[in-house]
Amino acid sequence: MLNGVSQGTSTVGTTDANGNFTLGGTQATVGNWSQQWKVGAVPASPTLSYTVITAPQGYTDATAFPTIPNSMTAPDPTPICDDITGQWVEALDSVNSQAWQLQEQTDNSVQGTLSYFSILVDTTQNPPMEQNCGQINYNVSGLATGTSISLNATASGSTTDTCNLVHPTALTETVNLSGRSCSAGTSNFRFNTPPPTSRPAMTLAPGMSAAADATPSGPAQSGTSQWSAATPRFLVQYLAFIPVDHIPGPTSCNGVFPKLYLGDANRGSYRASQWAVVIPGAVRQSVVTPATGETRNYSAGSPAVGANILGNQLLPGLWIGADEDGVRYDCYLWNDTGTADARSLGGGNVTNSSGQAQLNLYGAASNPLEQSLFGTVSIKWNVTIGLNASNSASPTASVDATHTCYPFHMVKVNGKVIYQGVPNKNSTQELTRCLSGAPQVHNVTNYLIVPAN
Repeated sequence: MLNGVSQGTSTVGTTDANGNFTLGGTQATVGNWSQQWKVGAVPASPTLSYTVITAPQGYTDATAFPTIPNSMTAPDPTPICDDITGQWVEALDSVNSQAWQLQEQTDNSVQGTLSYFSILVDTTQNPPMEQNCGQINYNVSGLATGTSISLNATASGSTTDTCNLVHPTALTETVNLSGRSCSAGTSNFRFNTPPPTSRPAMTLAPGMSAAADATPSGPAQSGTSQWSAATPRFLVQYLAFIPVDHIPGPTSCNGVFPKLYLGDANRGSYRASQWAVVIPGAVRQSVVTPATGETRNYSAGSPAVGANILGNQLLPGLWIGADEDGVRYDCYLWNDTGTADARSLGGGNVTNSSGQAQLNLYGAASNPLEQSLFGTVSIKWNVTIGLNASNSASPTASVDATHTCYPFHMVKVNGKVIYQGVPNKNSTQELTRCLSGAPQVHNVTNYLIVPAN
């Protein structure tokens, strides 16, 4: 039976000398097959073994799967946190904080300043009285080794404040950055000379914001502290998605069955991605990091249950689900897998200035399972992201994008989607047209407010 219509009867298979009957081969016509078998009028003996491969439903360009809204759930990348440029607030404890202004150089050396206000609190008064005892300033030098940044702060003037309290002449810090855009950190600090017995509280230097200190206790002589960026830092990401569960590929399996390529809708995956951490005003060039997703195709019998392919990655290299049979190249259920070389994606560059920056990302990515026939067919993109941090409380970003009309293209800044290039439809015909010379799409967006870190 093919799609409920009888196809008649035929004789297939072989019987060996022991009477074992084996059925081989596949149905060549795409459709829903069901088969009933008889071996003459005699039951097979001693065993009857056969394989029937059920062809999938016929997918044509009339089946234009819609893009699934809000299904692009690929996680933000883990940034390389190795540039400490910018303004930072260091919380030494619950009430004391310091302000750092740092600039990392191309040779990984660090220069900058450290400052805080000395505030003496008279707790004999009700309410307690706060007295501003002046600002204490330090010159800072340091060196970044990988993701660990060592800082040395030496007093640039008198360490005796106007309340006659003596402050440390120097301190050392070892900072490790983290956060979505390298905007947080943890430090081990040590004052090289003991703080005074009657220690003042510390608050932020002019231009920084913080709650007023409420106690006279100063920081410990050594310990750990928390760092947070006070100026915008941007994790910028470009991604290309197949925005449906699966899509028919441009070639068939063994010249018979369609290849169905696993999509990225609601799978937390992508075809190609590039990302970089951009800090307006930084001296060092942001490193553009490329990445590619695993490409998997399926054939006869898929989707095994319902309309979607049931295949999910449990562990690297371990996939489970009704469409995962683990047999490669058999044109049945899961058939093949591959990952494009991320080094071939392209690259990017940064144009930087105080308060503003532009990141250009460009590249191309091909299907690693179709390159023998379609080696020159690829996704292409060239996007420029403008970043404006002049207003540190409300930084903005814009996109000037040129890309192939398939697949789905996206740009994110600090986790916020600021651009989406949605394909007109999802079909083999549209995929082939877009990647084989159709005019590319060009869009320009207005500046949008984005998270500062």
